Amino acid sequence: MVPELEAATVRGVNDVLMARCMALAAATHYRKGLPVGELFAQDVAASLALPGVRFDPVRYKSRTADKTGNLLIDGNTYAAESSFHSRTLTVGLRQDVVEILDEQAAPVRSFPRAFGHQSETIFEPAALLPLLATKPGAWGHSQLRPLVPEPVRDGLDTATNRRRVLSAVDAASG
Repeated sequence: MVPELEAATVRGVNDVLMARCMALAAATHYRKGLPVGELFAQDVAASLALPGVRFDPVRYKSRTADKTGNLLIDGNTYAAESSFHSRTLTVGLRQDVVEILDEQAAPVRSFPRAFGHQSETIFEPAALLPLLATKPGAWGHSQLRPLVPEPVRDGLDTATNRRRVLSAVDAASG
């Protein structure tokens, strides 16, 4: 498509394209003198039925996680999990989802697909809780810390029983 469309999401591109299609459908065909939408409806009626098997438009890539378990995919960093550090994983790229699979093709994580360049690592907050419960000293440098409301963050910053609190939050989130 030229000129190339820019949008933050596939839904945004689809909205722009749908508006253009509706405008085109209302226009009159230059040779046949009928609305383009009416001619399209005639074409659809003459078309064959679609196959009964669902088509899954996915592209698979192999990526090696860095030492923290992050994967670089199309210019964006996605956090698989620290236990996957330095392992080669399979990534399924769909129109709106990035699915990370382990070596046996079992799903590890699934994220909404980010387009363009995101400066921050894309991660699932609940996935960090078990790690923080086992290493509560990492709380101060965690990606989760800035996302927590200030009163909770202050409480966890000064908690003497941070491991127990984080374990309880992990259990509750599960």
